[in-house]
Amino acid sequence: MLALFMLMSMPAFANVKTPEDFVVCTGWHALCSASPDCKMNGEKTDCDCMRVNESHIVATGEIQDPLIKRLTLARCTKKHPCAVDQAPVCKAIKYG
Repeated sequence: MLALFMLMSMPAFANVKTPEDFVVCTGWHALCSASPDCKMNGEKTDCDCMRVNESHIVATGEIQDPLIKRLTLARCTKKHPCAVDQAPVCKAIKYG
């Protein structure tokens, strides 16, 4: 009963800005998940990553660049999901 009350008392716009958990991008990117020999180089990591040209899924909560993360979370919401390659993070991966 309490859960129903809480749901009914939420504003109608509560779900509008809920970001997507994942977006899909295509094209060349670094695949580093199988690279066990990463080394820290200042604030960056130096890894022996594979360069692959394929579709890939990006976890929006894991985007490292603060500006790109903020733009992606604002643009790609559950109410208005981003199509393939439409997320700001996809453009950042593709064009740097």
